[in-house]
Amino acid sequence: MSSFNKNVLEALNTIPTINFNYKIRPMINIPAFLLMLVKTPTPNSLAVMAFLFVSTIGLAQSQEILIPIHDAYLENGVRKNDETLRVENGSRVRETYLMFDLSGINGIITDLNLALTVYTDPGSGTINVYKGIGNNWTENNLSSTNKPTTSGTPLGSFTGSHTNNSIKTLVLNPSILDDDFLSLVLKHTTNSDVAFASTGPETSSIFDQAPSSKWPKLTVTFTPTTDTQDPTAPTNLTNPSIADNKATLNWTGSTDNVGVIGYNIYNQGVFFANAGNAASYETTTLTEGATYQFTVVAYDAANNLSNPSNTVSVTIPTSSSGGDFWSQTGTAVYYEGGNVGIGTSSPDQALAVKGKIHTQEVIVDLQGAVAPDYVFYKDYPLRSLEAVQKHIDEHGHLPNIPSAQEMQDNGIELKEMNLKLLEKVEELTLYILEQNKRIDQLESQINSSQR
Repeated sequence: MSSFNKNVLEALNTIPTINFNYKIRPMINIPAFLLMLVKTPTPNSLAVMAFLFVSTIGLAQSQEILIPIHDAYLENGVRKNDETLRVENGSRVRETYLMFDLSGINGIITDLNLALTVYTDPGSGTINVYKGIGNNWTENNLSSTNKPTTSGTPLGSFTGSHTNNSIKTLVLNPSILDDDFLSLVLKHTTNSDVAFASTGPETSSIFDQAPSSKWPKLTVTFTPTTDTQDPTAPTNLTNPSIADNKATLNWTGSTDNVGVIGYNIYNQGVFFANAGNAASYETTTLTEGATYQFTVVAYDAANNLSNPSNTVSVTIPTSSSGGDFWSQTGTAVYYEGGNVGIGTSSPDQALAVKGKIHTQEVIVDLQGAVAPDYVFYKDYPLRSLEAVQKHIDEHGHLPNIPSAQEMQDNGIELKEMNLKLLEKVEELTLYILEQNKRIDQLESQINSSQR
């Protein structure tokens, strides 16, 4: 290959692949075109074809057909949201309102074409289309107070006879666009009622919904702009939860001047998986005992890549002989499948230990149990010592304390028993204080009698 041919090919390799996102526009495939260039033998033909290729890229246009995100009409100021959009100017004043979302158009808009289909109710006359001023409305709250206003001359008109199922089209000037949203208002100049198909209806409508092929449409033609800006790096990639040798990764999504369309997962800098456009990903089964160093990279439609996220290290634990029971989040290892037994094969609680437990401290949550400070309330029914004596004589144990046989049969619940014992200590404190009062009274009487 001559140096001229080589230089042309190297220059073309710097042109990004353009994927046109609407169905009617075929994808331009650069590698196939380069193959055709390689087969072209002469430098002059190469230069001409390269020029034509670059020119085609520069002039390529895309189209998107939008349906309204909101459409409804007002009848004498009352909102109507059903299968039709009506216009009339007589005893009934009906005005139709449409809102289109153009925020997803990435490029310079060159043409706008509105199409409405007459549906169920034909008519005649002039129907003016205005640009609506104000987008603070929806098809669910449209009213005479928040409806878009109009001013000046209409953008265009539908005139003549409006027969059923006929399609009315109007070319709009892109210069009317000053926002990501475009509201349009339709007004009739006569009392002839005309209905167009709507994207409705509400559930209260007695009519069938209009076919989607008849819905209002705004065809947007635009020249895609070249995007060279990288997305921001994903952040907050957290230590994943691990279950069944699979890790679930979560992170905070990236931002982009056009839009992030996906994320790639890397392990130690090598591509691992594609996560789609979600800010989370569950891996396939990982190798037991292996350590992974995961990062996440965002990309946009122009294949611009972000910087990698922070790195998380994941070590897959080795499962027991019984299977993959344990999960891990960071340094925490846990089991959610049932009861765990130590020294026993039939645990009857979340953790059953047959033997002694050696620990430095045990913390018990009350979980709704009440600490016995109620003993010191003024209205606490403290038994007399005579009543306590009678209970001991009859039952052989303190009131509100399980018997020795009950402890033998059911064991002792530490939380419950500690609270009961604290109740008895507080009751005993009250008895001692009462005894102390009586002793003081007796000492005072004795001292008085000795004087």
